[in-house]
Amino acid sequence: MEVLLARLTLLLLQLCALLRPATTSWPETRFTKAYGHYPNDYCHFTDVVLDVDERAFLYRSETDHHNDCQFAKIIWPIRNVSGAKPNCDETFEKGHVFTIFYFAGGSNYFHLHYDLLLPLYLAVHHKKEQTDDPRSHVLMPTVESRRLQVLDWNTKAFENDKKYWVQLSRAIAYPYTYMPLQESLLNAKRNICFKEICFGTQSVQFSSDDVINGFVEHIQKVVNVKVQPFEVDRIGLITRSNRRRILNEDDVIAALRTIAITEKVEFSGMSFQDQVALMQRYTVLVGINGAGLTNGLYLPPYGVVVQLVPYKAQLNFREFGVMLKCRGPYLEWHNTHENMTRVAPHDKYNNNADTIVHTEELKKVMLEALELSKTARETDKFVHQEL
Repeated sequence: MEVLLARLTLLLLQLCALLRPATTSWPETRFTKAYGHYPNDYCHFTDVVLDVDERAFLYRSETDHHNDCQFAKIIWPIRNVSGAKPNCDETFEKGHVFTIFYFAGGSNYFHLHYDLLLPLYLAVHHKKEQTDDPRSHVLMPTVESRRLQVLDWNTKAFENDKKYWVQLSRAIAYPYTYMPLQESLLNAKRNICFKEICFGTQSVQFSSDDVINGFVEHIQKVVNVKVQPFEVDRIGLITRSNRRRILNEDDVIAALRTIAITEKVEFSGMSFQDQVALMQRYTVLVGINGAGLTNGLYLPPYGVVVQLVPYKAQLNFREFGVMLKCRGPYLEWHNTHENMTRVAPHDKYNNNADTIVHTEELKKVMLEALELSKTARETDKFVHQEL
């Protein structure tokens, strides 16, 4: 009898092992690291759980792989643990955890594109098989408590859908899941499991026409903005109010109106969709180096971007130029007149200097821009006729 009971007990234990839920099985993580855009390390793990009670991303391995993620492990709590795998209330094929540029209750349009949208487009959409399953990818934006410091679970950054940084984050996530790392996620008391997960953003080749134009097409599709053919030539002059201003703005507009319809462009307070849509009006977009010039990405294919660079300014105008040249025709005007510069106090690099634009010099550049657009349109028309 005792032998029979022992056999039955063993049989029951084996049966229980077979029937145990799959969530208790926790494969050892596989880990790789590459050079990242921000932070410097781009870390990839398999089989990870976001345990909301622990407020940490957990994995199982004989090696503490997170120690190889020099900065990612500071921003995001990533831990190697032993024991049973926590229950999975929700599972995604691939997670993308990244920071957004957010400081003092605001953000920066250029840095959101350069440091966030383009790297994420490359990771999630570019030459990837697209699916309608929202669980294929989940994008999890993060706000740092300070730069390269632990994330702020209590951030208010994602509470208002009308904020452009929220709209941009949602646009790059579409059609997948958008899930910010914030207090409400913890309060839901649902553990999130990932078959794969990446921390940070990958390095991007900003000089790739293929990447830049693919990104633009994706955004225009998501925000439902269609490219319209030009009816008349129209110039948009970006106006700035705090620094790097055009001090003779009215004179510039009067001069440019002698060669084409010219309008002031003010992006402040506009939704992301409205900014992209507004760009379809212009043959040429011109402005001093600054975040608003990023919208030049969304001009029609033959629209021309003209960047105005202050006198001897040590700015990121080259980064702007590389990115915008990939989209289409691009020109620059550099202020070479020291006497037409108004330097801000304590600004030894002229990065915030205001400029009196030389109107005759700019008119020559703008005439070149209009000719560039015309030639590009005619060339494309000829190519399509030949085809």
